[in-house]
Amino acid sequence: MRVLLLFFCTIVFAQVNAQNGFAVVELFTSQGCSSCPPADRVLSQLLDDADKKGTKVYGLSFHVDYWNYIGWKDPYSSAVYSQRQRNYAKSIDAHRVYTPQMVVNGSTEFVGSNKTEANRNVEKALTTKAAYAIEIRDWKVEGSQGSFQYQLDKAPHGERLNIAVVERDIENYVSKGENRGKTLSHDNVVRVFESITLKQNGKLKVDLSEVNPEKSSLILYIQDDNLKVLGATSVPVGKS
Repeated sequence: MRVLLLFFCTIVFAQVNAQNGFAVVELFTSQGCSSCPPADRVLSQLLDDADKKGTKVYGLSFHVDYWNYIGWKDPYSSAVYSQRQRNYAKSIDAHRVYTPQMVVNGSTEFVGSNKTEANRNVEKALTTKAAYAIEIRDWKVEGSQGSFQYQLDKAPHGERLNIAVVERDIENYVSKGENRGKTLSHDNVVRVFESITLKQNGKLKVDLSEVNPEKSSLILYIQDDNLKVLGATSVPVGKS
């Protein structure tokens, strides 16, 4: 009986942790990379699964710019995102940058098209409680600008707050490069990104001029000096 009771308690504990836990999944990808479309699909599947299960999985698709030289300039790429990936290579000791690469909660990296590894790392992340609870308040959209307030449950200690606007259901035709002749689909493409010093509360604005509000979300997540993610939250951009 005690064995059965222990087994039952373990299941309940895991379920409670999954409810409290979170996973920030950052995919470094490119429309100029022939190996990337499978990883884009893995990210979409992770988000679909999280939506069905009600788990807190925050996906961000960062399009790097270092594949642009081979003939196709990824319209969603940025040198800022490439540098972000290089920063992870140093902090995680990955020794190199590559696409497609996934990073979960800023501490684990693997080939982004590996669905088994993606599921395993996300499930593991969901058992870890956030160090900070962060809340978005008074989200408003006025014209091409969004404004909001955020509030932490306790005072921070020099961490960074990342503010991202991601857009889902993006599709476009690629006429050059390794994916020439293909129509590629993406979810949670990062369209706006900024990193600032974290405070316990604050009022911020974001530019929405290049996104479809009805297909976009605002994601906030906190990182320490080692880029470990300590908390995250999100709100639909179209919700005002």
